[in-house]
Amino acid sequence: MEQTINILVIDDEQIVLDSVRKQLHGEDCSVQTVLSVEEALVLLDQTRFDVVMTDLMMPHVDGLELMQIIKERFPDILVIMMTGYATISSANQATQQGAFGYVAKPFTKAELKEVVRRALEQVKRR
Repeated sequence: MEQTINILVIDDEQIVLDSVRKQLHGEDCSVQTVLSVEEALVLLDQTRFDVVMTDLMMPHVDGLELMQIIKERFPDILVIMMTGYATISSANQATQQGAFGYVAKPFTKAELKEVVRRALEQVKRR
């Protein structure tokens, strides 16, 4: 039986959430989306997720802070950072702090699917 991969996507823009959900439709995963870190933390306590995709720049708690919370509380979850403010420095910082992947917005369908495909392969190897 095929393992179901659960992905949680966090972004403060509904259009980004809708785009990610649409682009990942039909892939080997289940996608849930939320508009805030607060909503994400509630869902993370209630549901098992394999991958979290989070925006880097959000109100109240940014993506790096959220990633640290996830790494402390849910160390098996892979975190993929998304940002519209992509720089080599921010990519390096995210990776050094434990991000599995990094994708710059606006991303293409191919870019999104590639980083998710790599994450799914890692999850399935567990």
